[in-house]
Amino acid sequence: MGRKPIRLAVLVLIIVGGLHAQAVVGEWDSYTSVLDVVDVLNIDNSIYAATSGGLVKYDDISGQFEIYTIRNGLSRNDIRCMAQDKYGRIWLGMSSPNGEINIWNPETESVEKIFTSFDFGDELTSIQSIVFYRNKAFVAYQFNVDWGIAGFKIIDNEYRYQDRFEAFPENVSEINSLKIIGDTLWVATSTGLLFADLNQPDLKPESAWRSVEVGETGSVAAVVSYQGETLFCLGRNLYKIENESSVNTGVVNSKEIYDLIFDRNDVLYALTSSGIDRYNSDSWSRIVSVSASSVIFDEDNEMWGGTHTRCLWKIENDRIQYLIPNTILDNVYTALWVNNDGSLMAGTREGFSLLTDDGWYNIRGHATWGDRIYGMANRNWNRYVADTIAYSLSSEGRIYNLVRNDQDTYFAPLYDSWQRFLNPGGLLEFNLNNLSEYIVYDTTDGKLAASEGKGGSSFYLVIAYVAIDSDQNLWIANNNAQNDSSIAVLTNDKRWVHFGIEESKGYLNYHTTSIQFDNQGRVWFSTEVHAGETPAPSAGGIIVLDYNGTLFDKDDDEWYRIATSDGLANNAVYSIAFDKNDELWIMTADGIQRAIVSSNFPNRYFSQIDDAVLTSIPFAKECRIKVDALNNKWITTVGYGVKVYTYNGIWLNDVEGFTTDNSDLLSNTVLDIAFNNEEGLVYMATTKGISVYKSPYAVYGSEYKKLKIFPSPYEIPSPRPMVIDGLLQESDVKILTLDGTFIRHLSYLDGGVVGQQAFWDGKDHRGRYVSSGVYLCMVYTKEGDTSVGKIAIIRK
Repeated sequence: MGRKPIRLAVLVLIIVGGLHAQAVVGEWDSYTSVLDVVDVLNIDNSIYAATSGGLVKYDDISGQFEIYTIRNGLSRNDIRCMAQDKYGRIWLGMSSPNGEINIWNPETESVEKIFTSFDFGDELTSIQSIVFYRNKAFVAYQFNVDWGIAGFKIIDNEYRYQDRFEAFPENVSEINSLKIIGDTLWVATSTGLLFADLNQPDLKPESAWRSVEVGETGSVAAVVSYQGETLFCLGRNLYKIENESSVNTGVVNSKEIYDLIFDRNDVLYALTSSGIDRYNSDSWSRIVSVSASSVIFDEDNEMWGGTHTRCLWKIENDRIQYLIPNTILDNVYTALWVNNDGSLMAGTREGFSLLTDDGWYNIRGHATWGDRIYGMANRNWNRYVADTIAYSLSSEGRIYNLVRNDQDTYFAPLYDSWQRFLNPGGLLEFNLNNLSEYIVYDTTDGKLAASEGKGGSSFYLVIAYVAIDSDQNLWIANNNAQNDSSIAVLTNDKRWVHFGIEESKGYLNYHTTSIQFDNQGRVWFSTEVHAGETPAPSAGGIIVLDYNGTLFDKDDDEWYRIATSDGLANNAVYSIAFDKNDELWIMTADGIQRAIVSSNFPNRYFSQIDDAVLTSIPFAKECRIKVDALNNKWITTVGYGVKVYTYNGIWLNDVEGFTTDNSDLLSNTVLDIAFNNEEGLVYMATTKGISVYKSPYAVYGSEYKKLKIFPSPYEIPSPRPMVIDGLLQESDVKILTLDGTFIRHLSYLDGGVVGQQAFWDGKDHRGRYVSSGVYLCMVYTKEGDTSVGKIAIIRK
């Protein structure tokens, strides 16, 4: 579906543009990685790259990058393919799960047209390939598990959608690419090769399509016309087509061929899994060894390409030169942390990314490279900035959360990590003030436990979650611990304490999902259920430890388990969080609950526990409950966006919250949330990048700071209101002349004030534009807090 306007429980103004120091409540922005390039184009002196994080333009003359994303009008950031039409515009085919087409004008740097489900009749899953023929365009798409081709035609100088073709003479499980040769449309699929004569009046019936007899089973990657013959690649072999049959040319590449490309002199090249090879009539010769995802030749016949991990590359002086803009490591971040200065640290299985005033600074994790640490000083922030440290995660590994103590030291649990390679272990500690002194904690001296006999091995660690208490002790969920010590504590003076399943009366288990602390010094562990005869069983529930302030004295420890018999909707508990009123919010497999911890604990666990809500959402251990400074509860989901229960008891957007349909949220799967409470910024880690929302819930404190008024001067009439930023919650604003004459009243009750911002259109209380001049704005709360600012108006 096309994007819809945001629907909020309060008035929200949507103003196009990226978030910045003068962001307006309701704006969305995003941070995405452009390291993964899937397609490249050469237009004039620029190279365009289609990436999973947007459209990248590299100007070969100036050496400058531009990155175009949803903030520039794209409907999505994750691009699967692209092609240039006869008008010089770039068609962008979007990746799963949003199969849309954006037409980008390189001259105006804007989107001219977006084809969506309103055109196609269905919400297509992804766009795979785009080709043009005379006044037509053909687009290969996926629709759920089916594949087809959409047809477009120029009418009144504009491409218009015509029809979809899905009736083929054989089953098509995937379309790899399309190619126009003469008047024939060729379709390379995962099971063979199809073609159709474009002189036919209708491609709708199955009879319009023919198939080529392919000599072997496998996936056809590409089709080309070479010296009067039609060739295609399948595996390592090159075939030619004769009378609707294929003939193996006998020319075999040493690697699988992914694409066939021509240079400006019509020399044929093969893109393989290990590099680029040139065709020499009866053999292939290696030109360059590079892990490439795509290849083109510019007007000077110089070779360019994209990669899945390092953005663009070019051949210069017979060497590969990588060209990478300032960007983040990945688009699937799983852990977020906002520092006291408002900077964002984000964790992914690839490493960590810090948003600085200059740009993104990255720390890559690599099992075998060793340390490559240069710090943040004297770096070219227009380009990719990254250092490398050594730790190892499996291919299924992840970082479930990230914390920082009052000494500016970060801790990250390495879930599914190896006790192998350089710096083996499952818990990472690092400080940016001295990154070279980072530590990876392992099983040495029993600090952490591996998982042998508990679903893993002696070199496999499952560190699932970490949390820091008020004494700056780090609590560690050591899941699947082979010695049954499923909770470890690293104290603020670097001593270790462990808690085992037996000493907890059997309440602790092998599957802790989160750790929280209440205002009585107790530790709360949420756990999930692993039933049956498994190596690491778990009855789930919430486990509570009261260690009575004596970590090293186990004699006074008291353990409790809260289960369905105590009011939980389900014993599979994925996340818990205490809000600003010390109420406990609980995420179970059967929904969200709110509970009030009893003052008579443990004689009674809860004085109140509500019935579960959001019961239709399939929550999982990847989901989180986070509470902002204004006491709003933000609930992440897998596939259903973010649900928000506000501080004044409203489920935002009639429980819908934020989704890709009603906002610019990048993906409906959200893995973590963090808050810059002073600015009202909400960071959301999704499977398509990091979304940023300027919320109306900023908390500046109990006193006004200096007001921010923008734009200044404010020219009227204007399609956009002037913004007065820096208000306390529930403020009112009065606009006055310098001599105190009343002009306008703005209130949070009528939408003139939204959160920390007020909006004025330059009109007085009678709806008339004011004259040019300087005006006063007086802001105040019912508690008596006040502040005054000046407004400059230019009436055109």
